[in-house]
Amino acid sequence: MVYALNLFNFVPGNEDRYREYSVKAGKIIYALGGRVIAAGRAPVRHMRGEVERRQMIVVEFPSEAVFQRFLDEAQRHDLHALREEATTDYVWTLFAPWDMRGWVRANGGSRGPEPRATDGELAGAMPVLVLLPGLLCDAALWAPQVEALSDAYRLWVADLALDDSIAGMARRALSEAPAERFALAGLSMGGYVAMEIVRQAPQRVTQLALLDTRARLDTPAETERRRELIGIARTERGFTPITNRMLPLLVHPERTKDDRLVRIIRGMAERTGVDGYVRQQMAIMSRADFRREVSRIMCPTLVLCGRQDMLTPLEMHEELVRLIAAASLTVIEDCGHLSTLERPAEVNTALRGWLENIRTTSSDTHAA
Repeated sequence: MVYALNLFNFVPGNEDRYREYSVKAGKIIYALGGRVIAAGRAPVRHMRGEVERRQMIVVEFPSEAVFQRFLDEAQRHDLHALREEATTDYVWTLFAPWDMRGWVRANGGSRGPEPRATDGELAGAMPVLVLLPGLLCDAALWAPQVEALSDAYRLWVADLALDDSIAGMARRALSEAPAERFALAGLSMGGYVAMEIVRQAPQRVTQLALLDTRARLDTPAETERRRELIGIARTERGFTPITNRMLPLLVHPERTKDDRLVRIIRGMAERTGVDGYVRQQMAIMSRADFRREVSRIMCPTLVLCGRQDMLTPLEMHEELVRLIAAASLTVIEDCGHLSTLERPAEVNTALRGWLENIRTTSSDTHAA
């Protein structure tokens, strides 16, 4: 993997041009198998002198060759000129590999930022939204949301393929999250991690979104299916047998022949890898029943699901709404389990409406 760090400022008045650029560039990045792992307004970062560059994007590419393909495609679509219209003081550098936190500590100096922004640093800055992917998913699951919402929010996608327990995933996400307090959204397995994060550190979560997930445990049949799929992953080459079997459960029946969507799903599985997949399944099978815990959630909560979600049906979301005092339910029509990819426009609208409360919540907190 290689990582492209981009630091820059906006040209006042040209924010719409930057949004146009980010949408077009994002489509190329994800089509090539890359992903945006951090975006938005970070604590002030300095590079090459005393110029303050307040915007940051970090993009992960599978290889330097893929990164070069991105540059070539961006040039072919004249995206570099579009970016230059919308930004100033633009600098970038390529790392392979790159420990971002280590780089900040080593290069920040007396004026450098802390790895995590405090509430004081975030006052007047972009609110932070932490995104948690589901089983066999990565940042590509949230790509439409990163593209649509990064104009006003700083989005960060956690890596949930490194731990074999939901509690461990939650601890890692809390440790690596770019702000002390943040809004939190999780889909499917990411929802389990989100509920565990609220259990471990409720004071850090300003509001919560639970997408296509559940509070209750699996049935014995579901657990047995997970064990069978682990066996297939360990013996087969690649994830094709697993994705072929799971696809009808993951998306609306009309989307199973959507080549672009299927490529995204298969790509996420391959990038997660067998070891990451096994860790995730072990974490899911050993997770706690969250029904008692979620009744203690006090922050504003959006519960969202696809009408045709076969893995976590509507009634499981209705249960969440009954258990969480400050919860509201949004149902996405003609949509299966992977709502963020199947119906991105509808999900983005729901998330933006939910996120509008962040600034109000933050302002109230600082005023107090």
